[in-house]
Parts: sequence; structure tokens; C-alpha cells
Amino acid sequence: METQLQNPKGLHARYYIQKIKLMPNPNFSPMAKQSQVINNSDPLIEGLCEVDKGSEYFVLRLDEGGSDIEHIKACRIGVHAYADAIKHHLPELAADLKERYPLLSTQCTHEAMERITSIKGVDYDVCHICGYSKQV
Repeated sequence: METQLQNPKGLHARYYIQKIKLMPNPNFSPMAKQSQVINNSDPLIEGLCEVDKGSEYFVLRLDEGGSDIEHIKACRIGVHAYADAIKHHLPELAADLKERYPLLSTQCTHEAMERITSIKGVDYDVCHICGYSKQV
């Protein structure tokens, strides 16, 4: 993968990625009471580890805090395409992604809104033209 200096406007390595993995808690004590140190009461803890050698990841910015709203809109469209692609294999993840990262409004006037209920029982108004959704 090229560096940002080699390919500043194209695909380049930009982030260092690590995996969050459940691992045995070295301080776990089955005899610990709930009132004792919390780290001793859980047999598993989250830890960081390296990703598989040779693996490649593509990072999308999904929050609305960036300075390039057009880029963020495109990232949201990308995550919705991914959610659509996995909805039969990983339905909970697909629903979570669409719920957490709704499409951002565009120039659409949202005249074709319909109320739907997610599999988690949350109601949304969804535009059938652009896909924009908002929780109601």
C-alpha cells in the first residue's frame, strides 16, 4: 500500500488498526466478592491485539464531526450498501449499522416518506427516493 506522500489524493495507508479481542483476565478470582475490585470479578476483559498479517482495512468516517460533509454523506451511503449486502448473513449487524448511521439528507424534499419499524421495535420515517431516515 502506498503512503500518503506517495499518493496524497488517492488510496494510501492512513490509519493504524488494532483488533479488540476478549481475553482471559489475569486478575480474575472466582472467589472475589462483587464488593471487591471490579477487575477481579470478570473472567474476560477486552484487550488490543494486532490484526492478521497482510490484512487490509478501509476506514469510513461515519460521524458528522468532519469538515467535509459530502465525504461523510458518501461514507454513510457506503455503510448502508454494506448493511444491505450482509442483511441475510448478519441481520443484527446490518440493522445496528442502519440505525446508528442513517443516511444524511441531500437535496431531496423527502416527499415519499413512510413509517417503518426496525427489528428492534424502533419507528423511523424513511424516504423512498433518497433513503433518508429519522427516528420518530
